Amino acid sequence: MKCQREIPSIHSLLLLWLFAGQVVTTACSSFPSRIQEAEHTIAIADSMDAERHLYADTAALYAAIRTLNKPIICYTHRNALAAAYYYLGRSLEDSCTRISEAADCYIACDRLCPRNPVLRGRVNACMAYLCTQQDQDSLALIFNRRSTEAFRRSGDSLYYAYGLLYLSENYSQLGQHHTADSLWHIARTFSLGPAYTARLLELRGAWFYHLQQYDSALTCFLQAAKFPHDNESRCYNAMKIMQSYTCLGQETQAFPYAEFIIANSSNPYYTSNAYYTLINYAEATDNVALAATYAHAREDAGRARNQLSGQYSVAVGKCRDYLANPYPNRLRNILLAAAVFVCLALLVLLYVLWHRKRHALMSRDALLQEKDNLIRQQSQSLEDNRHTISHLNETLYADRTRDFLLQVKHLRTVFPEPRKEWNDYATFKHDMSPTFLVLCQTLEQQLPEKEIKFCIYTILYEDVPLAQIADYCYYSPNGIRTTKGRIAQKLGATAASLSSTLLTLAVQVSVSGECGLGSASINTQ
Repeated sequence: MKCQREIPSIHSLLLLWLFAGQVVTTACSSFPSRIQEAEHTIAIADSMDAERHLYADTAALYAAIRTLNKPIICYTHRNALAAAYYYLGRSLEDSCTRISEAADCYIACDRLCPRNPVLRGRVNACMAYLCTQQDQDSLALIFNRRSTEAFRRSGDSLYYAYGLLYLSENYSQLGQHHTADSLWHIARTFSLGPAYTARLLELRGAWFYHLQQYDSALTCFLQAAKFPHDNESRCYNAMKIMQSYTCLGQETQAFPYAEFIIANSSNPYYTSNAYYTLINYAEATDNVALAATYAHAREDAGRARNQLSGQYSVAVGKCRDYLANPYPNRLRNILLAAAVFVCLALLVLLYVLWHRKRHALMSRDALLQEKDNLIRQQSQSLEDNRHTISHLNETLYADRTRDFLLQVKHLRTVFPEPRKEWNDYATFKHDMSPTFLVLCQTLEQQLPEKEIKFCIYTILYEDVPLAQIADYCYYSPNGIRTTKGRIAQKLGATAASLSSTLLTLAVQVSVSGECGLGSASINTQ
């Protein structure tokens, strides 16, 4: 009689994993004093920031990051870790020597997706500023849009108003003066004190300057100079006044502002422009010796500017790569999980082989006795496995749903509203890739292109009223409801459950697409 060999239960392996997790949790909780110290450091940085002072103790911030950037802790203290990265990036950028490292900190902060929308807005504004230093205005616009949207969600009118101003400046630099003018007039409706008024006037002057209306630009800059500024803002305003006078051919009036910049600014971009004005003034007054002195000083400022520009170039490259691939380690993590699974499978296989060998040497009578016990054990093990697999499947679907919603959220930040170019379905499908590519391919089996776009809009713009979606899809307000019912019928759903049905289908087809299993069934019921 052939003896039935025992199949080992994975229950013990699950218990081993739970024990390992408990060990890790205990190890993490053994650092309460370090965590408290890290939180204290961030609290000090927050208080100084509220008083418009920069926390410059980079050693303390590095220590806080090392403490909080640990497994489990980095999730339980995500906001604190993101704030530490932000303040460290600000401090490194302020030194003007470690701008590339500052970009790394900003990216790490934003990648953590902190719950504080003001922090997300500020860190995106910082990345936008890095891009503007290299005249990467299109790239800066993406970050400024993300920043302004975060400020809007925060409900903080001060940050939101400044976000509108930065967007206006960005559009002006891109030559989209009408849009810049509209945003400036919206920002003008906020009354937030002298410093904000000065910034309003400066950006209005910059708008006139880009239009080559130098008289109007000069008027705005001179008015802005009457309001209180910090040193950096005073130097910026002085440079714009100097440039406006120069463009008007009034070098004599530009001279004192150039001298002010040289005396008060360490920014090589400002000082290089100031020395250029001083050289022209010296040559106009036939002061050759002074012109030569200014020329040598401008060469030094130019070298410093080129060195700083190189740092900004590296930082901007990192920001661009971040937008293209926000989570570069996702594949690595998946492969690591797969490797762990394979190792566990090998351990189970070795255990099975050993168990078989041991039972082969047992006597026939002992094996018969164990046969009855094995049947009961197998039944219990299969039941445990069934529950475990069911739980794992539910967890996997929940994780896939969360990841998909994060992708949708990111796509919404890139396209806060539909583009006119989406009238072309190929362009629409390209812009929706890769988030909605598989869903589009699946829906193409049964729906026309116009109805497919309505389905995608239903997920992407879930908080947008149906009447507005009708406008996006060029449906009449009454026709959109009929269309919705027709689409729901085709998909085997109701009009009321269409949104949830589409979301479920989107997650299903994204999973099947990644696994190479082909398109999921249209009918999700």
